[in-house]
Amino acid sequence: MEIRRIKTTDGPALKLIRQHSLVSDDTSFGIHHDQLAELSDSDWTDVCRTNAGGSANTIVVAVVAGGLIGMVGCRQDRSPKLQHCGMVWGMYVLPAYRGQHIGHKLLSAVIQYGAKIGYMMLKLSVMERSARALALYTKAGFTTYAHEPALFCIDGITYDACHMMYLYPRK
Repeated sequence: MEIRRIKTTDGPALKLIRQHSLVSDDTSFGIHHDQLAELSDSDWTDVCRTNAGGSANTIVVAVVAGGLIGMVGCRQDRSPKLQHCGMVWGMYVLPAYRGQHIGHKLLSAVIQYGAKIGYMMLKLSVMERSARALALYTKAGFTTYAHEPALFCIDGITYDACHMMYLYPRK
């Protein structure tokens, strides 16, 4: 298994794993499957290009036999006032590969990337019902700073979120 930053040629594979994440657990991700379906192959290539290099944004992937089996993204806000903080998004590992510490390796790579970029903190949101994800983030050093009731509403059912942050040591 290889943990690496996304490549510009990974567009089709990124599309597949994002689609799989929504089929597997639609209630854990902010993007709706209809929004994802609207993206063209060219859009996926652009997402990979933007996150492969040259910006503070990144997507880190886990690769086995040339296929993506896990991913996590980290983006920087456009506002100069918020650029000290990275936002972690899209954390996902295919079910067949869970329990092998792949999520931890992906998250560690994003934390290292954030240190290289000079972030002071990373933030993320996770559904409170996602006990495994909460445990992963806590073990990686994230702490809860807020709870948000009813962040998502899907088919009339609401889902509460836990907002977490990782603070880098101050220099």
